[in-house]
Amino acid sequence: MQPEVIQHSIGATAPGLWTTVIFAVLFGLSVAGALGAVLWKNLLHAVLFLALTLVGVAGIFLLLSSTFLFVVQILVYVGAVVILIIFGVMLTSHISRPRTPARNNQALAAALAVLGLLVLTLYILIGATWTLATQPSTVTVAAIGAGLLQKYVLPFEIISVVLLVAMVGAIVIARKEPEAR
Repeated sequence: MQPEVIQHSIGATAPGLWTTVIFAVLFGLSVAGALGAVLWKNLLHAVLFLALTLVGVAGIFLLLSSTFLFVVQILVYVGAVVILIIFGVMLTSHISRPRTPARNNQALAAALAVLGLLVLTLYILIGATWTLATQPSTVTVAAIGAGLLQKYVLPFEIISVVLLVAMVGAIVIARKEPEAR
């Protein structure tokens, strides 16, 4: 079942083909953004590629008719996390020094770790039994909000305190020392 936004924009002529095309474009956008985020030397541009990746993932959520996850992805990850990373990059004074290397000496170890995780993921995905849900989920946004503010209020507040501590820590790290007279 496609969300109403996609149904109105592409019509009902060939929903399977259009869904596949839209998924391929969003997937390509996500992969291109991820590669740009990892391979780009300029840190600010890498963060913008990360935002592109997160927008592609949000589009995939919308394609899967998960409007709540789409909105959370855009608001929290693209809107808040990327902006915080950009502020962190801009507040860090030593990031633009010419002595700071753009690459590190751990590329081989990172490539081996990624290859190992890829093999493990493929092994798990190929061996898994995939079943289709008979009924779509009927959880509403109101039920999620009520759960966050009633049943799961303690973990919700702990996360907010952890984010506050991280923000204060970033401010302490980024502040400039007063010059001696």
